[in-house]
Amino acid sequence: HRSIGFGSGGSDTLLRSVRALLELTEDFAMRLDDVLGLRSNALLIRWTNFGTERAGGGAFERSFLRLDVYGVDGLMTHWEQFNAEREDEALARFDELTVEPATARIATAPSRAATKRERRVRANAATTHAARLDAAVTAQDVDAIPALLADDYEVVDHTTGGTWNREGELSSYRALKAVQDP
Repeated sequence: HRSIGFGSGGSDTLLRSVRALLELTEDFAMRLDDVLGLRSNALLIRWTNFGTERAGGGAFERSFLRLDVYGVDGLMTHWEQFNAEREDEALARFDELTVEPATARIATAPSRAATKRERRVRANAATTHAARLDAAVTAQDVDAIPALLADDYEVVDHTTGGTWNREGELSSYRALKAVQDP
């Protein structure tokens, strides 16, 4: 089992990759396994995709780390993926993208995410966004998703080095809805 990323090349590449993933699998699903980092504007989670390969019927499971960053309006502005075993790198990137003002922290102290891994999560922009996105995807309401992503939204897949923008992400959701029984 190796990490499968979406590659780079923009929205067309992302759309082709998502379509291929959905065409090659049955019973595709995702599961949130753990919250590794949480700030008012960001979320770092351990995420698992699983399902069954259409050809041959073999079950698969792929865990990875997902880093989301949100703007003050609660819209997702940035998304990155890391292989599951690269937790230290993902936590460092989480810290890099969510730096607090110097007056709010000691410059040499690691973030709470890096030192304390409890699952106590209070409602904030990240959890509110996750609930809204989950509701839209569950209801297959693709028209609700654009309102959840900022205009300058960016995804970085560290497993492949691929990047894509808001339109690429929206294309992937439209492709997901177009697949019969996703």
